[in-house]
Amino acid sequence: MTILDPAESPPSLARAIAQRTRGRPQGHATRLMSPADFGEILKPFVFLDLIDHEGAPFDGGLHPHSGIATLSYVVEGAVSYIDPDNVKGTLPAFGVEWMQAGRGMWHGGGLDQAGRTRGVQLWIALPPQLELGPTVSIHQSPQDVQEDGPARVLLGSYGSASSAIESPSPINYLAVRLKTGERWRYQPPAGHTVLWTAITSGVVSVPDELWHGDLAAFEPSSRAVEFEALTDAEFVLGSAVPHEHDLVVGHSSVHTSPDALRDAEAHIASIGRRMERTSGPVPQETIFRIESRFDHLAAVRLRQRLMVEETPRTILDFSHVENLDDAALPFLTVILTLLLRKGREVFLRGLRGHQLRVLEHLGIEVAAGGSAKIVEWDEASF
Repeated sequence: MTILDPAESPPSLARAIAQRTRGRPQGHATRLMSPADFGEILKPFVFLDLIDHEGAPFDGGLHPHSGIATLSYVVEGAVSYIDPDNVKGTLPAFGVEWMQAGRGMWHGGGLDQAGRTRGVQLWIALPPQLELGPTVSIHQSPQDVQEDGPARVLLGSYGSASSAIESPSPINYLAVRLKTGERWRYQPPAGHTVLWTAITSGVVSVPDELWHGDLAAFEPSSRAVEFEALTDAEFVLGSAVPHEHDLVVGHSSVHTSPDALRDAEAHIASIGRRMERTSGPVPQETIFRIESRFDHLAAVRLRQRLMVEETPRTILDFSHVENLDDAALPFLTVILTLLLRKGREVFLRGLRGHQLRVLEHLGIEVAAGGSAKIVEWDEASF
């Protein structure tokens, strides 16, 4: 443990917090960062979900990604996964899942056991040379994650510890645990002017106080940051050389250009069709988790994806949407009508009262449990 003399870090030299947030709930997680907000100033870090769930286990279903890498870290409990090769497994507490999507892949997962599950999922934007590259999938057991003092190295290196995962660009990502009163100092490597931290439990001082659920983005700089635990605390910290590219966002994809996004989404669709031909017995349920913004273009892409899967029951989860345009609801109505007329069960999650009222006005009624049906108008209704 590194114990620091307060005289070594005068308060006047503390690296300032540029912005902070407590995010917003998104289903089973709290979204602390997305490309529409902190992801733009902290790229290559573009999404960050803080998971703190207590209750029954659930299956998140298969869904695609491209142009990004995700790193999932479990703090408590366990999560299940289905990797791009259709291998199923369980990630225990302090385990790491690395999934580099490249040009496109499908994977899935969920919460593996009843009780409390805590963890963090980070999305990292890939550079142009990797965003249309091959898929990489790595799972690390807790003993495979190296430590230096209170820091577990999830990506990159710190002190004497390094991650076996090859980082797509110069990035450090650490998980740190401190006891009450302990202090720890992080000096970023040269060029790592992007720096942020998210508190997964307890309270720390930097010297501003940060509490469980806070995300803080520090000013661009090469200066160190010193943490003091005001209670027993856990937090994750990321630093990186800035990602000097645009963020072009799809449903579950982030690319550097519209052309790269179109190429990857076509590849994702082709994988989906191949999975349908080779998967054997058709699963009874598919969950589509709609991410980021849902507008006309997103509705068109969703329809394309839905038309290639034939499960009897489809769940459309809008809990993770940051911006759902009312103008897109007529297009959603068309999609729902097509599915229902084909005899498929459709359930909706995460829509608010106003959106549900608009859907009903357009001819789709959503019951309390989320099941959708076509409104049967009669003459008395007019």
